[in-house]
Amino acid sequence: MPEPDPVDQVAYCTPDESLRYNAHCSVSDVTLTYRLEGEAAVTVESPAGRAEWVGSEPPISGTYRPSWD
Repeated sequence: MPEPDPVDQVAYCTPDESLRYNAHCSVSDVTLTYRLEGEAAVTVESPAGRAEWVGSEPPISGTYRPSWD
């Protein structure tokens, strides 16, 4: 199995001119378990998910491009 893509980190301005930091990995293993009322839990898995974190502070350490220092 190939190694997953590295985490990409970017920064961008929102319409109100505040900064948002985004860190994402385009290939991630994802497991989701959900339950509908009155039914048993169901678990689904995918080896091709996308993990993404966005916030007004950098979600993980590192360099975010472009940089507005």
